[in-house]
Amino acid sequence: MALVLASDYITQARTLLQDLVQPYRYPDVTLLEALNNCWLEVTRVRPDIVLNARYSTSSKASDQTVNLDGLVFIGANTSATVPMPVQYQMSVVYYMIGFAQLQDNEDVQDSRAASLLTKFTAQLLGVQA
Repeated sequence: MALVLASDYITQARTLLQDLVQPYRYPDVTLLEALNNCWLEVTRVRPDIVLNARYSTSSKASDQTVNLDGLVFIGANTSATVPMPVQYQMSVVYYMIGFAQLQDNEDVQDSRAASLLTKFTAQLLGVQA
């Protein structure tokens, strides 16, 4: 599955969370919040990704990336393009899943969420994960 739009990331995260039946356990708002927080982490850990998206003339996101530091995906606009290179797209999904699972009250989810968030950072930094 190609991950281009915010809705694509939500669908992929929902699939891995096994949250496919409405009413969803994790609402779209929660997953979009996770995507926004992920973007802030990307700007902190890998600012080169942000700069590449900002100055890429071939990127569909180039129009919306004038101020990438404040790029926000909102519920009404799940058709917004997420300017992530292909090799890091699943890392974003891992972050979204980890973020969502941190909100659960189950102790088992905490360790899975922590490992997914660690995997996100390790993959962004190119460390074996």
